[in-house]
Amino acid sequence: MIYFDHAAADFILPEIRQNYPFWLEKYSGNIEAAHQLGHRLRKEYEQLAAELVENLFPHRHLTDFAVFAAGDSSSLLECLGRICHDSKSGVVWASALDHASLRAMVKRHWEKIYDFPLSSCGKLLPMNGNTPPPNLAIITHIQSEIGVKQDLAAVLPPLRQACSSGLILLDAVQSAAHLAYHNAWPLPDLLLISGAKLGSGSGAALIALNGCCQFMRQGFERLRKVEHLIGKNNPLQLQVLLCALQHHQLHRQRDAAAISELNRFLRSELEDMLLPNGRKIILTVPAAEAADNILHFILPGYQSGVLVRMFSEHGLLLSAGSACEAETAQPSRILSSLNYKRDLAYSGLRISLSAANTRPEAETFLQLLNQLLKNY
Repeated sequence: MIYFDHAAADFILPEIRQNYPFWLEKYSGNIEAAHQLGHRLRKEYEQLAAELVENLFPHRHLTDFAVFAAGDSSSLLECLGRICHDSKSGVVWASALDHASLRAMVKRHWEKIYDFPLSSCGKLLPMNGNTPPPNLAIITHIQSEIGVKQDLAAVLPPLRQACSSGLILLDAVQSAAHLAYHNAWPLPDLLLISGAKLGSGSGAALIALNGCCQFMRQGFERLRKVEHLIGKNNPLQLQVLLCALQHHQLHRQRDAAAISELNRFLRSELEDMLLPNGRKIILTVPAAEAADNILHFILPGYQSGVLVRMFSEHGLLLSAGSACEAETAQPSRILSSLNYKRDLAYSGLRISLSAANTRPEAETFLQLLNQLLKNY
């Protein structure tokens, strides 16, 4: 099997498989209890949270933070919506390219939603000067379907000025493994990461920084103990997430070089390929604007959903787009947002890479692509 779908879910790391039984026993017990075990588990949770923040923001020496863990990011987003929403007066700045779960949460809890203008490949452009300032601004660092990568050095400083009394949420679900947060960048108020993309198997975290920490703590406390809508803090979820993050941070430069080289090879082959119908492949995002681990392209005249199944029958697994929207009968929401015509919006394929992928696997993909298109 050749697996080119790492942006949806990566394989569980060996060190997590090895240590999971120990962690499962170590973190068993009631973290909210007044007894000794409850006290120990709370201390363990706080220590894991501090290590997680240190790994994400090295050298910043942050002391004002709060980490909320869950099995998946969607549940944390719903908590965020319930805590922060103000549908009558609140303003949200977002993007049509944000993940479906993020878009759905925003639409459930706010009425005044303003989308950033976008370049032809999905880069965020400045908001109109007459747009009301946001109570919540959302930046997706790496878009999960087409892989466009926002320049945080360019986006965050003006956004912080515009959002002086609001919150900035940085969706780093696709970028946590590759994120090297520069000391000169303004910090977001909220950061979302997911372990499924890092090889932890489960575990997601919403991290609150700066002045919103107490506000978020009170909100999660209310959801837990007054409204009874969420479960207890779970140190096990934080542990597997931290282990996966440390693994990627340790090998980040080495892995990035391997992924980048494979991406360049595939791009060079695809951009020169003439399809059997006489048309050419469209590389959706230029290399300079894209994450190296996600390569998205359009095959005019071919339906990507059909091709995904054809590839799968030959043991090669890739995607037609973001995992949660891959099986819809509609054209790609993301490509439609970038003004691609309906027929092209049905024709996007996504390869998402890890350092474990190899040049022979990429060559097999190219050979198989030619074969399948001829037999389409």
